[in-house]
Amino acid sequence: MRSWIAAPFFLLVAACGGPGGPDSPELADAGASAERALASRLLLAAAEHGNTEIATFAVERGADLEIREGELGRTPLILAAENGRAEIVSLLIEAGAKVDAEAEGGWTALMHAAATDRGPIARRLTAAGADPERRDGRFGYTPVMIAALLGSVDAVAALADAGADLEATEGDTGATPLLLAAGSRDTSAPLVVAELLVRGAVIDRARRDGVTPLMAATAQGNETIVRLLLDSGATPDVRAADGHTALGIAAARGDAGVAAALLNAGADPDQPAAGRVPPLVLAADRGDTGTVRTLLAAGADPDAAGADGVSARDVVARKGNSALAELLASTAAAGEVEADGAL
Repeated sequence: MRSWIAAPFFLLVAACGGPGGPDSPELADAGASAERALASRLLLAAAEHGNTEIATFAVERGADLEIREGELGRTPLILAAENGRAEIVSLLIEAGAKVDAEAEGGWTALMHAAATDRGPIARRLTAAGADPERRDGRFGYTPVMIAALLGSVDAVAALADAGADLEATEGDTGATPLLLAAGSRDTSAPLVVAELLVRGAVIDRARRDGVTPLMAATAQGNETIVRLLLDSGATPDVRAADGHTALGIAAARGDAGVAAALLNAGADPDQPAAGRVPPLVLAADRGDTGTVRTLLAAGADPDAAGADGVSARDVVARKGNSALAELLASTAAAGEVEADGAL
C-alpha cells in the first residue's frame, strides 16, 4: 500500500494529463519522485523545529538527507545541530548524512554546534567523524575558534576532548582560541578562558602583531579575565609590535581596576607604552584621577617624560587640571598617595 504522502501527487499528475493511465510506470515514477520531494521538505522542517517523529517518517520514506534550504544552504543535519536537536542529529548520522557537509561560508554542522554551544551534539558529530580542524571559508576559523569567540563553554570542552588543536591560529591575524576568548565580549568569555587554560592553552602566545591574550582582555576592560590570566602566570610587561603594553592600554582607557591588577602582578609603572609614552602620562592626558592615583601608589614617576619630553605634570598643567596637579604634587611626601584599586 502506498503512503498517504504519495496519493495526492498521483491525483495531481492524472488530473494534469500526465503520461499513461493510473497504473502506468511513468505515473508511478512521478509519484515516487513527488513523495521523496515532499519527504525531503518535511525533513528540513522537522530538523529545524525538532519533531523527531516527522523526521523519522521522512527518512523512512527516502527523504534526501542532503537537501538544502534557502539562501544559506543548510542541510537537515546542519539545521538540527544549530537548533540543538540531538535526537535528530543522531537519526541523520545513523541514516548516513554527511557530517562535514558545508553550508554558506563553508560552515559545517560542527561549526554551527560550536557557535550555539551544543556540547553534546558536538561530541556526537566528532564521534561520527566530523573534522574538528576544518576551517570556515570566510575567516579561516576552526570550530574551537568559533566556540572560543562566542563564549561556547560546553562546545570548547567537547572539541578539546575530541582532540581539537587549541593552538590553531586564525589565518589573517594569527589569533589562537585563547586570544579570541580573552578579547570576546561574551558574558561567558571568562569561563571559556578558564576552560582553555585548564586544557593547557599557551598563556602568552601572541598574534602576529604581538598582542597577547592579556592585552586583548585589557582592551576590553575585562578585569575578571585579566586577573584570571595573571593568576595563571601571564607576563604583564610584554610589548606588542607597536609598543603597546597591557598597562599602557589600561592607562589610556582609564581603567584603574585593571591597572591595579597588572601592577599587583609586577607590571612596571614607568615602562613606556605605545609611542614611548609612560602610562602615567596617558592616564593624566585622559584626566582619569583613579588610574593616576593607582599608578602613583605603585611608584610611577610624575616627572617621567615620553619621547616628546612631555611628563604627566606637563600634561595636567597644559590642561589646567588643578585636581590632578595637586595629586601629582602630593607625591613629594612618600606614602601620601593611596590607590583607588587594590594594590
